[in-house]
Amino acid sequence: MGKREVSLEINQWIEYQMEDSKEHYKFMSSGELVELSSFSRLAYVDENGARIELKWRPEGILNPSPVLEIRQPAYSLFFNLDQVTVTPYQTPQGVWDLNVRTLAMSWEQGEGAGRLDLSYELILNEELLGKYDFQLIYR
Repeated sequence: MGKREVSLEINQWIEYQMEDSKEHYKFMSSGELVELSSFSRLAYVDENGARIELKWRPEGILNPSPVLEIRQPAYSLFFNLDQVTVTPYQTPQGVWDLNVRTLAMSWEQGEGAGRLDLSYELILNEELLGKYDFQLIYR
């Protein structure tokens, strides 16, 4: 429990449905990890200079399934294996309500290190926009 600096490796694979294309991003950074008994938070600055914050609650009596929030400057995405979540996303055309369907989410945490693997889909008006695989490794 406590607060400490960590090294990060972030991978994201995106499969866009409309364009039938795939992309892979890899990014190395450092961040700050805060671990408490009720939640953990990891914050870092991405390659575009934006502050990204991940906050998760462990599975337990108060949290029947793990819940993850990824907060970015313009919006937050919420991930829950038990339900589809909705995220308001501001565009030049107005606010879109994006549905986030979490397909898989796993945490591995050990002595001084951890790993998040997350698979999800973004859906707008019942149309699949893309499939995303996100991996974060910290040491």
